[in-house]
Amino acid sequence: MKPLPGRIKSQPEDFGVTELPAFSPEGSGDHLYLWVEKLGVSTPHLIAQLARRCQLASGAVGVAGRKDKQAITRQWVSLPTTTGGDLSLLPDDGERCALNDGWYRILNRAYHRRRLKVGALRGNAFRLIVRELDAEQRTELLRRCAEVSAAGYLVNAYGEQRFVDPEALDQARALFERKRLRGRKDSFVLSVAQAAIFNRYLARRLEHPEPLSGEWYGTARGGRFDGARDEPSRLIERIEAGEIVPLAPMLGRDVQPTGACSELVASCCAELGFEGVDWAAFGKRLRGTWRPTRVALDGLEGLEEDHAVTLRFDLPPGAYATVLTARLLEGRWTFPYSS
Repeated sequence: MKPLPGRIKSQPEDFGVTELPAFSPEGSGDHLYLWVEKLGVSTPHLIAQLARRCQLASGAVGVAGRKDKQAITRQWVSLPTTTGGDLSLLPDDGERCALNDGWYRILNRAYHRRRLKVGALRGNAFRLIVRELDAEQRTELLRRCAEVSAAGYLVNAYGEQRFVDPEALDQARALFERKRLRGRKDSFVLSVAQAAIFNRYLARRLEHPEPLSGEWYGTARGGRFDGARDEPSRLIERIEAGEIVPLAPMLGRDVQPTGACSELVASCCAELGFEGVDWAAFGKRLRGTWRPTRVALDGLEGLEEDHAVTLRFDLPPGAYATVLTARLLEGRWTFPYSS
């Protein structure tokens, strides 16, 4: 397919992300939950600002996940009521508070008995506006939306946001030579290496989707199993029926692939400069996991309006909207380290 020249995020208001909470505040308890809307403000900066304003430690503020800085986003934030501080210093609901080049405002508030923890969300709802397309290109984008929507899944690659540090892979290679981790930064660069190898492996699997010996599969209930227990034809049937999803390795102490899976992993590692490294060298600091190769894509729809196309869709935690938009504009699945 021919790539489309559309532009996304030509202005911050063209991109919106709304958190889909795992639960609603109960209405009573020792934690005040704030439903916050922001633009031009990162989640860590928002946390620091609210903590400073209420005379709390930043670590006392809870969020379910980070949201984009250059976007209109909405998410829950929790503040404790029993560890000091003064929550009466919070702005009134609806009051827009300027913060550097952006702003935030509290839309709603409620009490709950527990602190909000990272990962306590069902996913995120996205709204993106694609501009600078002519009429024919807008029609083609809507056709691609319908095609991907009918497939019902997103290739679960890591998006460009995961690779913002251009030196991370070099630093990860140095860590394998040193065989010692010193802090969070070291753990982060290793996770970037894991993600890059995962993406390279995933791209190869898209080209050759038949089952590989040594691969694992996930079930709808969150379980997983070694594919060796089923015949390849049976695995294919279950994948097509939506019963299971193929998993790909995020390397670490607890994930040491075997069979043809191991051979493909070794090839991907070599291509990225990690040939022969010991992924078990850091013990529990780098355990590894099996990550789904695809995730459900819910509610994808495109609407043509004002000479642009507005896209709306929901994604589960950990999935990247940029992977989907690249697929729609490029006409194929493409993502960092896929080649």
